[in-house]
Amino acid sequence: MPGFLEEELKSHEGLKAELLAESKGRFVLIKKDRVVGVFEAEEEAIDHGYQQFADQGFLVGQILDIDPVRRGARDEATGRESGSSDSNPH
Repeated sequence: MPGFLEEELKSHEGLKAELLAESKGRFVLIKKDRVVGVFEAEEEAIDHGYQQFADQGFLVGQILDIDPVRRGARDEATGRESGSSDSNPH
């Protein structure tokens, strides 16, 4: 059984060069193997994801040359992911 958001993470990695060329610094919303949209603000991408996919998994990530370290946990009450990112893994 695939891990949580495994397909979305693979899609993000496979599309990284194209996304960097077109939208560096912006935020991408990915569902399965499809880019749903690119947004200026992370909150905008997340809101759009919840509007379209409700309680399904989706990926929002900033389009960067490096991958920030993500730490987070699912809020059992809401089902939403919570956490922070840190570009410096130390």
